[in-house]
Amino acid sequence: DNPALDSSVGVVIDGVSRARTATAMSDLGPLDRIEILKGPQSDVYGKGASAGVIQVVSKLPSFTPDTEVTLDAGNMGAYGASLYTTGKLSDHWAGSLFVTKRKRDGQYHVHTGDGPATRRDDGDQNYWSARGQLLYVPNDRASLRLIADYTDRDEACCAAVNIAIGGTAGYIDALANGDGTAASVDPKARQVWSNRPLNQRLKDGGVSAQLDLKLNDAIQLTSITAVRRWDHANGYDGDFTAADVLYRDPGGLRNRFDTFSQEVRLNGTGERYNWMAGLYLDQSELDRRDETLYGADYESYVSLLLSGGAS
Repeated sequence: DNPALDSSVGVVIDGVSRARTATAMSDLGPLDRIEILKGPQSDVYGKGASAGVIQVVSKLPSFTPDTEVTLDAGNMGAYGASLYTTGKLSDHWAGSLFVTKRKRDGQYHVHTGDGPATRRDDGDQNYWSARGQLLYVPNDRASLRLIADYTDRDEACCAAVNIAIGGTAGYIDALANGDGTAASVDPKARQVWSNRPLNQRLKDGGVSAQLDLKLNDAIQLTSITAVRRWDHANGYDGDFTAADVLYRDPGGLRNRFDTFSQEVRLNGTGERYNWMAGLYLDQSELDRRDETLYGADYESYVSLLLSGGAS
């Protein structure tokens, strides 16, 4: 749960290493392939991932026009719509655009007690995403790929179901004026207790440029430059009950990554061997905010604990 630690399995999307696994969770549109590379990877490819790399390669823009529209619906009020279009822009330029919107009701019913939370569901889905690409092919020895993407999530997360009922459940019920926590253990019922808002907001976006240049028939130069920002903020009910004991205000827990990466590599082929050499620069700035506040019932709850429920 420490955002400052690198994942042992790296996630690379279109040649750009993501700061953390969570920063890769977005719709990417039509894909060309997904590569699963097991075992330690080089410092150039995969940023020194110790256990392996998952690389996702999206579909290149095509000079042949094509448009795809997808509509889907499901239970719990789920619906989604997406549009993908690609085609020729000029003799040497092609482009593509992917946009999507998805929404679904929450998977859990929330008992809010005395509030101030008013929302009665948690674990929903509500986001939109856009991804645009430009491809420049001046000749058969060079190509330039430009990508820009943005995702915005406005959802509720994350309450938790009860898996045990402790001896202080009566105190919680009294402070919440009734239904403060589960009366029996039933995780499958998907009933949760939270008097504080669980709003979360996630914004993720970036731009990248990849240049591929054949220096001769045996050697290719590749340069990948990327700038990204990932910003996640959410509120939290720290006691997981409808009593107001511990909480985080919306935005009280926040992680933001600002990253810049530059990769340059040479790939060569020979009669008896293939080789690769390169340099990789990665600069990541992490801004973390984490606060836990005492609720209105905190002192009363501690008093009940210390007095065994007498005061």
